[in-house]
Amino acid sequence: MAHLYHITSRICESPSKEPSNLGSGLGEEEVSVSFSGKISADEMPAVHAGNPGPEPKTKVKVIIIGAGIAGLRAASVLQRHGVEVVVLEGRDRLGGRIHTTRNDRGVPRDIGAAWLHETSQNRLVKLISSLKLDYYYDDGLPLYYTEQGRAGAQFKAKKVADEFADHCEWFYETHPDAPDQSVSDFINKFVQEHELITNDEKMWAPMAVKEVELWLGTSTELSSSKHLSYFITERNLYMKGGYDNIVKWTADSLKPNTIELNQIVDRICWDDKQKPCERKKTCAVECHDIHGEVSTFKGDAVISTLPLGVLRHGLVAFEPSLPDDLQRALTKFSYGALDKVFFEFADVFWSKDNDQFMYYPTPPLAAEDLYSTSAGSGS
Repeated sequence: MAHLYHITSRICESPSKEPSNLGSGLGEEEVSVSFSGKISADEMPAVHAGNPGPEPKTKVKVIIIGAGIAGLRAASVLQRHGVEVVVLEGRDRLGGRIHTTRNDRGVPRDIGAAWLHETSQNRLVKLISSLKLDYYYDDGLPLYYTEQGRAGAQFKAKKVADEFADHCEWFYETHPDAPDQSVSDFINKFVQEHELITNDEKMWAPMAVKEVELWLGTSTELSSSKHLSYFITERNLYMKGGYDNIVKWTADSLKPNTIELNQIVDRICWDDKQKPCERKKTCAVECHDIHGEVSTFKGDAVISTLPLGVLRHGLVAFEPSLPDDLQRALTKFSYGALDKVFFEFADVFWSKDNDQFMYYPTPPLAAEDLYSTSAGSGS
């Protein structure tokens, strides 16, 4: 039987209502495609078709589904080591969740990914200088606003939120068997038991903690306090010139005609004993284009980078079916969702000393007190 992919996943068996960024060490399933010649996924030098690696002893063909950054990088590394590759992409563009558009003045808007996170560890940071990309660290002082207007210099809700993140890390290091709990529940407990913060800080700190929703794409009511500190401390770099530069650099390393756009995958056959996959190669991918024309691509292995939603909704058939543990895993994972709104101004009217505008909505209970007080004053 041919192997379909190389995947290492940590599967959380906990109910869906448990904190969403919590992972358990339930088990790991690892399946790999094997051929002559070592491949290191950690290699970061520029890889181009003109500088191929060693040819494998037996010619191997790999079909990669998806021309996002994962699929493109896999194709680049495989080609460097002499593996024949075809990349199938359902859309009419490259990049997947990296999607850069530009206005009529050429100013980029990254509708998808826009940041390099964890810059001390992120290997892509090495490309900034070599590709001469514009960038910006946005960790200057932010301006904080509430319903009452700009917060003053003594507005310390974010500092209390950072203190809470440190507390989470300490608590679970010293109490490793303690049950996880949502960020929302834990922060409310933390501020109520904290004897050295003001009533205003008790009210606003839970709002400040909600900044992690930008990282997780889900609410603090569902987010894990056990893993919160990871999302607080990292430094982040903004790609001013457009994230598509990274996509282009990766795609430019591929041989001509490697990528097939507008190929929507319908079925993946990965066992030559199963009909209707009668072929010499051990894997086949059936797809159709925007005109309904059907094509079949054959190879020795398939690397799938299909979106989780496509897999969960069964939009691609597998013959034979995926192993039970992987099917179970698909029901346990979830993606966060974020919306972006772009505001463009003719001039920079704010101080360049500040990098962010942060608006904290009034907590529901506090809002009730505020409006009842205002109503009483008006009468």
